[in-house]
Formats: sequence, structure tokens, C-alpha cells
Amino acid sequence: MSTLRPKKRRKGRNELGVMAGPKGEEIGEDTAITNSLGDDTLLNILQRIQSRVLLSVVSLVCRRWRRLCQENLVHDLTPPLFSVRDKPWGSVTDLQLMELAKKHASTIESIELRGLKQLTGDDIQGMFSKLTRLQHLTIASDPPLISSNLQNLVHHLPGNLVTLDLHTTGCSTAVHSTPSSRTLPPSITDDFVGTVCQRCPKLERLILDADSLISETCFDKLLHTWSSLTLLHISSPALGWSSVLHLFQSCQCLQDLSLCSSNLAVPPKIAADKAGYSIGVEVAEMYSKQTLSALMPPSLVSIRLYLSLHASVHWDLLPAQDLMKYKGHQIRHLHAQTSFQGSWYYISEWCINLKSLDLSHGHQHNYKLSEREEIVLCRLVKHLEQLEQLALPAANDRILTEIGRHCSKLVRLFFQGWRMRRAGPLSKQLGVTDWGVIALAEGCPELRVLSLGGCCKITISSIRALVFHCTKIEVLELNGCTALTDNAIVLLFQRLGSSLLFLDLLACSKLTSGVMQSVLQHVQAHGTSLRVLTIPNSVKGQSASKSAISQLNKVAPTLSIRGNNNGLHWDGFYHCPPWSYRS
Repeated sequence: MSTLRPKKRRKGRNELGVMAGPKGEEIGEDTAITNSLGDDTLLNILQRIQSRVLLSVVSLVCRRWRRLCQENLVHDLTPPLFSVRDKPWGSVTDLQLMELAKKHASTIESIELRGLKQLTGDDIQGMFSKLTRLQHLTIASDPPLISSNLQNLVHHLPGNLVTLDLHTTGCSTAVHSTPSSRTLPPSITDDFVGTVCQRCPKLERLILDADSLISETCFDKLLHTWSSLTLLHISSPALGWSSVLHLFQSCQCLQDLSLCSSNLAVPPKIAADKAGYSIGVEVAEMYSKQTLSALMPPSLVSIRLYLSLHASVHWDLLPAQDLMKYKGHQIRHLHAQTSFQGSWYYISEWCINLKSLDLSHGHQHNYKLSEREEIVLCRLVKHLEQLEQLALPAANDRILTEIGRHCSKLVRLFFQGWRMRRAGPLSKQLGVTDWGVIALAEGCPELRVLSLGGCCKITISSIRALVFHCTKIEVLELNGCTALTDNAIVLLFQRLGSSLLFLDLLACSKLTSGVMQSVLQHVQAHGTSLRVLTIPNSVKGQSASKSAISQLNKVAPTLSIRGNNNGLHWDGFYHCPPWSYRS
């Protein structure tokens, strides 16, 4: 008679050796050879392996490797914010980016392509056929490059896209008033939009801000296909106020709207006279009965209605005035780049819940506020106590003082107007002195991004106030602050060296090579979080500075030191980098 053998008890979780211990513990690896390698060294090895292999093989070796694989998978291929050293792959060409996309195709969900100078239609087709998990696609380029690549791209777009962003860069985003004024064929046409409607039925965020010519009929088809859109940015001279009406009727989930069209300058009454009977009656009713504001989606919190690049509609004229009057309380983000007009007054009266306001406009040269403009801007900031982002065409001590008194939640502030290329000295802000900057610093402790470019009268007193009150600053532009000396910059590093990411000191003419020696000593002793430091060429070219820079490259390999251009552009809050990792 055979005896029954007792069943072997399966080893519990606490008996599995390497995998022992509660979640998060990595015990049992102290005898492994790789234990002597730091995480950074091991990641430098693992990043050469494809994502699929990392997930299926490498992550099963031990708990530490699993953590490194899961925390450092490549989910998005987007350009670095400040420096090429922000990303593990650094600066890559289009072809190298394509190889990276194929290598990590099993995990990539977001990709951003800029330039497309080297990619052909076949390259694009081969790349997107492998990106089965791609949900967010951005292509930013100049019109000729976009025009030559989009036709090859549209037929191979992944079907599960949630975000499609196609926009041009630089001044090329200007909208042509008539088709005959075009020097190149439009990049985005009705046929292109029709194909996208068929290929990508799940879109929720659509940006077609390239040089385009989309008809009213095609726009209606777009709205019918994607009625659940939450974000829509589109440019076309064929659209007008009737398009806005149709949009509000169709997309009640819309949260962010940007429409750029020269037809928005045509009052609805004139448009009704020129249009046929059915359209004319519709537009006339919209004008007389506030139909537009009544249909505005309750979820819409960000709005940008522009006639052309850097030229907003007049918010003091109908029907835009009705939108602001009856629905201004629900708007949180408003783009209104215009010269002074009644719009500034109405914004302060009806948009009291704004968190982001862009009033910067196209003054690239010295711009001095008139007395009336100064009074209206002071009144405006008094009423907008919830502001977190603010861009003004210019400022002076009185305006900065009012901002400090009433806008305690402010995170980002610009007051130089817009400019496309951030090289060389900025427009002088003669009305800004230490008094205004100190008042601003005392009242806005949450500031993370601050541009004081062109403030040639501020001294170390302003820097003392900033480092004492605004300890969270990450981006600080001091371009053209000619009164600052080495002592002010040393103070910045002593107090903000652990939080500052970007510092622009171009055209600070009083700086000497001693500032680089001081920076080197601070970094050697305390380290630094700084990613980009821009200094005048007169300082960078000195032998003492060259020696300090050479040592800084070894001590702080993530720091990029530049001498002619800070690498960032400011073009309003629209289509611009966030300028801060946390903003």
C-alpha cells in the first residue's frame, strides 16, 4: 500500500530570493556584478536596447532592472525644452529621429517632427506603419516643407490618433486675405481634411494652423465628423463668424478655440448682405439676437479669434463684444494681441476670472505707453486677481506695482511685446526701475518665469528682492540689463542656484570674466540645476572665461553655455514653449 506524500508547499512571495520584500525593495542584488554600477551608468547601457526587448526580457532579470525599464521607457519623442542635453538622445537629425521611432515603436505614444528636411514620403510611411500605439502627432515646419510632406503623410496617419497638430513656424503663419495673394499653394485643403476625417475618426484635439484654404462646406463636414472635439485651432481666410456659429452649435464639448481668418474683420451685417438668403438670415439673427453668445459651449475656457498673425479681432465691436459681455466670466485664457483700443477696458470689466492674458502686440522697437494706456492697464490688473500668466506690450513702475498688489498668483510675466528672434538687445524699458521690480517681487512670490529684458535701469537692488521673495524662479531673462554687475549675478547663483534652469545675460555690458570664475566656484561647491546660461560674447571670448567654461563643461555636463542667442523665442503664449518645466 503506497503512502501518500504530502504536497510540496509553494514558496511564498517572501521566499523568492531576489524578488523578496515588499514592493519597492530591491534586496538580493548585492552580490550581482551590476550592483557596482549606478543607475545612470546602467541606463546608458539599457537605452541602446529596443523597448519591446526591455519589456519582455530585460525587465524580468531583477526588481531593480524592472524599475529602470518601466520608469525610463520612451513614450514620447519631443524636442528638448532648453538644451539638447535635456533628452537622452541629444540633438538628432530627422533620419536619426526616424530610427529612434522605429526602435521604440512598441511604446511611443507621442512624437513631434520639426523641419522634415531629410524625410521623404517613403520614410514617413515606413515610420508611421510601425507606430501602432501613436496617439499624439505634431508636425511643425515652414510652409514649403509642410506642403511637400503632408500629401505623403495623410494617407498613412494612424487610425487611433487623438491629437493631430500641423502648424507652421515663424512668420509664415500669417493668413492670406485672398487666394490670389498666395505665393505658394495652400498646405491644407478640403481634400486633405476629407482624408483625415476618414483616417482618424477618434480625434479630440485638432490643430490645422498651417497655411490653409478650407471652405465652409469642408468645415461643416469636419464638425460633423468630430463633434466631440475639445480643442480646435484652425486658420483659413474662407471662414468667418458664421463658421463660429456652426462650431458652437456642433461642438458643445469644446474647451480651447483658435480661429484665424481675415473674414472675422467683416461685420455680420455686411456679410449678411453679401451672402445668399439662407446664410444672410442666419448671420443677421446672430448679430441682432446674441445667438452666438447663447450657443457658446459652457466648457469653452480658452479663446483666440485673430484676423492675422498678432492681430486679434476687436473685442469692443459686435459680435465679439457680446461674447465677452455675456460669456466673459467663463473664459480663463484669452489671446488678444492688439494695439490699444476699448478691448482692454472690456476685458477688465467682463473677464474677471482670467488666468492667462496675452496683450502683447507687434511693437518690436521701443514702445512707450501713453498716459491713457497706462491708466487702463493699471485698472485691468486690479480686477484680474486670478492671473497666472500675463503678457503686456510694455510696462513701467506704476504698472508693475499694481501687478504686485493684486496678482499674487502670477507665475509668468512678459512685457516686451512679441519678437520672433531673441538675438541681440531688446527694446529698452526706460520706465522700469528698481522700485517697480521690488514691488513686483514682494507681491508675486509664485513667479517662475520672468522677463526683465531691456530694463537698463535695474541694479543689484532688484536682484536682492527677487532672490529673497521669488525663490521659485526657473527662467530669468536679463537681456539688456546694462546696469547689472558681477556681484548681482553671484547673488543669483548663491540664492537661486538650486532652482534656476535658464539665465539670459546677453548685452549685460558691465559683466567681466570674473563672473564665470564665480559661477565655476559655486557649481563646484554646490552643484547647479541650470541648463542654459547665455553670456555676452565679450565675456565668453576672454581667456579666463574660456578656461572657466572648459572646467564647467566637465563639472556640469548638462549646462549649455551660449554667447550669441539664448535659443528661445517669444511670440505670445500661442505656439511657444512653456519656458518652464513646471509652468
